[in-house]
Amino acid sequence: MAESNHKFVSLADTARSEWGGAAKSKLLGGSNEGTPRFELYNAGLSVCSQKVRTVLAEKQAGYLSNEMSIISGKGIYSEEFSIAENYRPNYVRLRSYGAGEALMKNLATGHTMGSSVKTEGFDACVVPTLVDHQNEKVIVDSTRICAYLEQEVSTGTTLIPSGLEEAIDRQIEIVDGIPMGAILYGFLENDPRPDFLKMAMDGVYDVKRQALEMLIEENKNDEELVATYQAKISKEMAGKDLYKNIDYLNGKMADFASIIEKLDAELQHSDGLWIHGDAFTLSDAFWGVSLYRIHWVGHAQLWQNRPRVKAYAHRLYTRSSLLSEVINFPSPMPPSKHTADIEGVL
Repeated sequence: MAESNHKFVSLADTARSEWGGAAKSKLLGGSNEGTPRFELYNAGLSVCSQKVRTVLAEKQAGYLSNEMSIISGKGIYSEEFSIAENYRPNYVRLRSYGAGEALMKNLATGHTMGSSVKTEGFDACVVPTLVDHQNEKVIVDSTRICAYLEQEVSTGTTLIPSGLEEAIDRQIEIVDGIPMGAILYGFLENDPRPDFLKMAMDGVYDVKRQALEMLIEENKNDEELVATYQAKISKEMAGKDLYKNIDYLNGKMADFASIIEKLDAELQHSDGLWIHGDAFTLSDAFWGVSLYRIHWVGHAQLWQNRPRVKAYAHRLYTRSSLLSEVINFPSPMPPSKHTADIEGVL
């Protein structure tokens, strides 16, 4: 047996200990027997986490879930100012290790209200992060994680069938490029977001900066960690410049409309229930997560006059993996008045 990678083991152990250890971790999916191969740092409300959890469910893979609180502030989790768990030093070190030199040289310092590493750069202070204890690897970026799981796990649904690789890559790139931050953070005209979300997002970027500056002071002797936090501050301040910029946000909503129009055209050419025919693939998993988030935030009018998209969305919502890992995932995705119209079909 190959000698264990001591750096991997140390980083994995310290990140879990910093987060809360075995007492907070939950064993999800699979047979729930023995020690799971995979460990996932994730958050209930994170779209990227939802994509990975959906794939794990489709692959019938058990995993240790470390569900992180990803909001900083006072009076949220305690009366004291609390720092988001995805900013904690040992978790950031774990992600940085998984990212490797190439991604760490491409840290995100700007923002377009998207989350794709390809367009935004790499963010070492977000979720999800997958730990593969068997291969002693840390995998970052939801798209890479999902492709890795498809490659490594032979059980469950085949999400990238032979012959569909290019078509699936094209759909994943479209979904990965959706500017989801615009409808989550953005203060649009006639803003439909649930009231609690508007309150949570008002001033959120300054709170993020405060938390990161506290961590910089606490870890000022760690140059690499400080540089990572400084890049994160630059990214969040770029977001602050946009999240109340009505003209910019209107442009992003036009992008959303165009994306849904293209999805409608793709579905028109499908000869089955799903985007590539009768096989449920990674494309459908990603679209399901994204369409439900758009719906939940209050923008299902984008497909009000597109019956193909509406029917496709409803089929996706009833998929067991989407139901368990997104729609009915225990926390912290509060109910939204905007999903009342689909309660009868779930």
